[in-house]
Amino acid sequence: MRDVYDDFYLLRNEKAVKLYDFDTGRAFEPDFVLFLRKKGQEASAILQLFIEPKGDHLRPQDDWKQGFLGQVKAKARLETVFQGRDYTVLGLPFFNEVGQTNINFKAAFEQFIERTT
Repeated sequence: MRDVYDDFYLLRNEKAVKLYDFDTGRAFEPDFVLFLRKKGQEASAILQLFIEPKGDHLRPQDDWKQGFLGQVKAKARLETVFQGRDYTVLGLPFFNEVGQTNINFKAAFEQFIERTT
């Protein structure tokens, strides 16, 4: 990743970022936000990924969040707060250290990295 990006920051979201489900408006605060800036690009091009670790015991009640994260790139409406900055946002599948959740997260993350290189 260091050979593709100059800067990357993984921030723990402590109620700073709140997203709203496109279908119902339910609030969702992803646990982590990853900011990336590609090498050779202006500092104004920022990639922002939303990451949510999720234990298997919580998945049934939070599956709507995974569905929402899958829609972020296609449906998000971005408003420019800072002039001259270009943001791309993406939600990744739930993250878990084991099982299919881990495989899905890794595959989506690696696919994202390959598309942006």
